[in-house]
Amino acid sequence: MLVLSNGAFKSGSTWMRAIIGSIIRTATGSQYQKVPYEFRSPMYVKNGVWIDEDKLERFLKSGPHKNQNFLTRGHFYKKETRDILLSYDSVYILNIKRDLKDTLVSHYYHLISQGKLDDHSIQQGELQEGFEKYYWRLGRFKAQQ
Repeated sequence: MLVLSNGAFKSGSTWMRAIIGSIIRTATGSQYQKVPYEFRSPMYVKNGVWIDEDKLERFLKSGPHKNQNFLTRGHFYKKETRDILLSYDSVYILNIKRDLKDTLVSHYYHLISQGKLDDHSIQQGELQEGFEKYYWRLGRFKAQQ
């Protein structure tokens, strides 16, 4: 089977994937398989938990999910991708919805924790001003995704 934890960025798909992985280990006594290398997303080749959306149909047609358990996560939104996933009985999709405002705040703090926002107002502890700058420079564009 293929289990997909799917949602918007910063929606909790990593947490959901971890919880489902634990359930699979408990129920079956074995680990889920990592996505085969040739089907992995180029951005996440090493960890093996992201299937590339453009390679998804080829993965499903090749059939490894019929006799092995795979657990992946993603941010899939295209109608075509949804239709492909729903056409297979051995595919389970867990869609996560999260309030957009919460998602943007989570993304903002994620960027701060990763050192990717170098904003003087953040260094001065003025997070409200820093968030407003984040929103107008980046956040509103992420929200449109």
